[in-house]
Amino acid sequence: MKEEITPKFEKLRKEKALYLDFQKTEAEIERIKKLVVAFEHTTNQVPPFFIFFCFFFAFFLAWTKFSLVVFVLLGQVEQLRV
Repeated sequence: MKEEITPKFEKLRKEKALYLDFQKTEAEIERIKKLVVAFEHTTNQVPPFFIFFCFFFAFFLAWTKFSLVVFVLLGQVEQLRV
C-alpha cells in the first residue's frame, strides 16, 4: 500500500509546488499591470503648465541658493575690509 501511495503523493507535491509558483507569477503579473496603468494614468494627467512650474521652481531654488552663497561671501569680504 505504501508503494502505491508514495509515488502519487510525490506527484501531488510536485504539482502543488508548480501551482504555487504559478500563483506567485500570476500575482506578480497583476501587480505589474496595475503599476503600468497607474504610470500611464499619471503621465497622461500632468498638465504641461505644472511641468513648467516644477522646472521654474527648481531653477528658482537653485538660483536663490547660489545668490545666498554669493551674498554671504560678499558679506564676509566686506567684513574683512573693515
